[in-house]
Amino acid sequence: MKNFLCAFFLFLSINLFAQESTISGIVTDAETGEPLIGATVYTEGSVGTVTDFDGLFSIRLKNGNQVLNISYVSYATQSITLEVNGDENLEVKM
Repeated sequence: MKNFLCAFFLFLSINLFAQESTISGIVTDAETGEPLIGATVYTEGSVGTVTDFDGLFSIRLKNGNQVLNISYVSYATQSITLEVNGDENLEVKM
């Protein structure tokens, strides 16, 4: 029983410190509204992804304060500061 309780509390503490959330969204051109295919979405911690043919992305981030950078050829890179504490949807216009 003692080993079970130790294992349970260890499992619980690991989950509390390693929680992540999914940040999803779309990246579009601010003037035309067209989706930006292949835009790079990344954090300063080197977690990243690329938008699909519809300009959509999804990225898993650790909960807490995160800076999300969005870049695309010939557009100014945008940085968004997020307090990640649950799944969220973003609309980024460049």
